[in-house]
Order: sequence, then structure tokens, then C-alpha cells
Amino acid sequence: MPAPAKAMPSGEDFIAWLRQGIESRKLIINDAKALVHTVDGTAYLVSPGVFQRYVQEHPEIQVLARQDNLHDWQWVQKRFEKLGLHRKQDSGLNIWTCEVTGPRKSRRLHGYLLAEPSALFAEVPPDNPYLSLARNSAPPGTTHARCLRPEFRAPGHNACHMPATR
Repeated sequence: MPAPAKAMPSGEDFIAWLRQGIESRKLIINDAKALVHTVDGTAYLVSPGVFQRYVQEHPEIQVLARQDNLHDWQWVQKRFEKLGLHRKQDSGLNIWTCEVTGPRKSRRLHGYLLAEPSALFAEVPPDNPYLSLARNSAPPGTTHARCLRPEFRAPGHNACHMPATR
């Protein structure tokens, strides 16, 4: 019997991959190295890590991304954003910052907050006690959709060099 046809990479396929990965425990949540956490009563997707992981499992995205002059993970990120499943900050920014406080050190994560946790979870796990949402903050270089385009990145860097806008 032939193998089932693989879904064409898309934002919808990315969400289906996330759901299946969480349900099968292939993708761990709320762990120190996790790419998906729960905070503020919803899912938090660590960026760019979660998109890079999807690309590792879907190498065919490299060709599609090259056609759009994007990095492969950025191609997936853009398709995810177009679904409109994430919350935006009051300033209109897509990326949220979380403070991670551990027993030995603190750090920051950057990522997307889902508007509805049911997009990923049948039953929403409790919030990660080590994460707290930093309101109205975004990391340098991740605040602009246009920063996904290479012409807005500083030569030799992935960070955007556009001034913050509102």
C-alpha cells in the first residue's frame, strides 16, 4: 500500500504538525528546552526555534523559501502569521517577550502568543511557573514584518536595522 501523500507545507500544516507533536509528546512543552510553553492562559511559541524545528522535518521548504528570497524558517513564520491565530501587542507587534526565571539564572524568550489555546491544546496545561509575560516589549530586530526581507537586514546580520515604528 502506498504511503499517504504528505501535506504541502503551509501555515495550516505547521499548526497541524504542532498539535500532533504535542499530542504525541514528540514536542515537549513547559520544559527548559521546549519550543512551546503555556503562559497567560495560552500557548507561547518560541521564535525562531519552533519554525526552525518544523523546517528540519520539512526540508522541501528550502526551495519554496528561496523562491520568495527568505530563510526557510521565515517562510513558515510568514505563513503562520497570515493565519491570524496569534495575539498582537497593543503597539501592533507580533512578537512577545517572556522573562524566564530559573533557579540559577534569568533570560528572555521571544515568540508568539496564540489568541486561543484550543488551536493547539485539547486541554490547556497550567502556565509555566518559570515564565512571565513582559508586556509591550519586543526584541531588537524582530519588530517589523518587513525585516523578514533581506534588504532591510544589516549586511551579514539577521537583525533588522529599521527604526521602531508604531
